[in-house]
Amino acid sequence: METTNGEKIKKFFLKNYTGWLFNLPLFLGILFFTAIPVVCSLVYSFNTDIDIVNGRTSMTFVGLENYVNIFTRYADREALVTKN
Repeated sequence: METTNGEKIKKFFLKNYTGWLFNLPLFLGILFFTAIPVVCSLVYSFNTDIDIVNGRTSMTFVGLENYVNIFTRYADREALVTKN
């Protein structure tokens, strides 16, 4: 009887569950302290007028306008350039 890929994967995880449990805190730490903040920052960068009140978030989508402003407005460009 030939085993399917699903059965092979299930057998692999059941055989190695202690290793997965040992690494679970690492995976959760990477998820909560790295992946989620990066995604939230990316979402916030495409919005303006972010208003967080009483647990509800109100944002206005502006697309790439924030990035265009950084590189076209003189004051923002001055902040990005370092002087020796």
